[in-house]
Amino acid sequence: GQHETGVHDFIGELSTQLRVKKPNTIVPKWLLLPLAICMDKLYQLCGKKHAPLISMRSVDLLSINLSPQLVAQYNGDFWSPQMSMQNGLQRSLSWCREKNLL
Repeated sequence: GQHETGVHDFIGELSTQLRVKKPNTIVPKWLLLPLAICMDKLYQLCGKKHAPLISMRSVDLLSINLSPQLVAQYNGDFWSPQMSMQNGLQRSLSWCREKNLL
């Protein structure tokens, strides 16, 4: 059946398909978020137009876990996945290879 899918699942599948070693370091959100807040504020003070590598938005995005039941409840009849994450990644990576992006 379907299970909760998070960024760690995505990174694991991506590293498998790219045949590279999966990163084994996990930094907890409670540790990363204060750094992200400082980076965001520092970039604002310096007048930078782009976001820093570690930002509040990126920390929030990387900490998302998607429950199939929650996605179905939120989306109702508007959207449902047409393929598995593995198939989607495989097709995306094939496209990138065809375009010489990898």
